[in-house]
Amino acid sequence: MASAPKIVIITQEHRGHGVTTAAYFLGQALAQRRIPVLLADMTERSGRLPQLNRHFPTRNLVLWAAPTAGQRDLPALLTKARGEVAGRATCLLLDADLATLDALQAADEDLRLVDFVLLATEHTAEAEKGAERVANRYPSLRERNKFGLAFARIPGPDTEEMPEQTENHLPILGYWPADYRLATSDDLTSAIVPEPHQPYLDAIGLLATRLTRMTPLLRLPPTA
Repeated sequence: MASAPKIVIITQEHRGHGVTTAAYFLGQALAQRRIPVLLADMTERSGRLPQLNRHFPTRNLVLWAAPTAGQRDLPALLTKARGEVAGRATCLLLDADLATLDALQAADEDLRLVDFVLLATEHTAEAEKGAERVANRYPSLRERNKFGLAFARIPGPDTEEMPEQTENHLPILGYWPADYRLATSDDLTSAIVPEPHQPYLDAIGLLATRLTRMTPLLRLPPTA
């Protein structure tokens, strides 16, 4: 019997971190590591993911248009989706607001359905404290070491000697650097989507590697 895909949520407390774009390229990086991904935008805000998928299609990365009505019963929706793609995808990657996580916790206090939450935040002491407060809202995830941080849109020099955890032992999985071509296109409806800079893709790739190890995520066997 095929193993159930892991459910990973990438989220943010405040908008403006380029999370939807990062979610797409994180899904792409996982797929390139032979981890088939079903990727969904649960925020109901934009068509950013389909736009990125048209410009940068990737084998083993499939978008899922989650039904709006189904989000009234998120646990049932995710359980059904996970069952339907078992054997074909090993990761359900959800771009979601914290409200989605709150709704899941209201239905299941222990959040057993969620395998990892990656919170995007700024690389500042104040933002780190805020991230700690957010993590404390989901004690079952923190106790199971299933809640971690990624620093968003940080300048290159800030990536030196990146710590592996906060002072209160919250895992830091990595970061994505500021890529102003992507940031500009996030705010526009242009049909042209610029390709990310290589440092951006390298950082997302490292994030994917660490996420794979933390969760862990299953890979497809090598092709003959």
